[in-house]
Amino acid sequence: MERRYLIPTQQITAELAERIKRRVDNVVLNARFKWMLELFMKNRKMLPEEIVITRDGVSEGQYRMVGYESITVIEDELDAIKEACEEFGNLHNQESWKPRFTLVITTKRHHARFFKEDQKGIFFSSSSLIWTYLLVNFFTLGIANPLPGTVIDTDVVRNDLTEFYMLNHRPIQGTAKAPSYQVIVDEIDMGNDEVQALMSALAFHHQIVNAPVSIPEPIYQADEWAKRGKDIWKAYT
Repeated sequence: MERRYLIPTQQITAELAERIKRRVDNVVLNARFKWMLELFMKNRKMLPEEIVITRDGVSEGQYRMVGYESITVIEDELDAIKEACEEFGNLHNQESWKPRFTLVITTKRHHARFFKEDQKGIFFSSSSLIWTYLLVNFFTLGIANPLPGTVIDTDVVRNDLTEFYMLNHRPIQGTAKAPSYQVIVDEIDMGNDEVQALMSALAFHHQIVNAPVSIPEPIYQADEWAKRGKDIWKAYT
């Protein structure tokens, strides 16, 4: 009997490691990235030419900005990842392999809020509907949350790097908070639309909920695993 299997289009893995300092240990990062490359090569029989990294939990002071001279967390981590790639390539007789990287930082802890004008009921002539419209707009000030899929990439964004705000999810209650995205490194030369489309698509990859989450799924899942790892560590130590 002949059996055919499809190569999985994605693989989500997790690894727990104790972190002594707030910065990620480069030795641990080097080893974990080699492990991920090993899994990729095992499934794909090839090495990736382009690698997109999504990251959160990083303040503006922790990644290098234009004009800064000090080596910061993001630059240090990216150097460790590139070193891991070089060592992995040499180990598999792929000395010329040098993948290109794009690094996107996602931030939810900010104070920017966006809204749209709410026009509900404005075209109805019934007196009861008019009063309902006026009452609703009295409490909401005539504004509402932006629709899922809204992207803000002009006027209120920074001009010293590629930045945009994107709302993927539909909030159950209260004011929607659109995460901000900063493209720190872009060796792949992805356009604005391409980066936004990728980050939006990743928000739909939750393995339990069939609706988009507020941030890219790899980041969402990493946060959940970090919480679980901390809880397990506290329970058994």
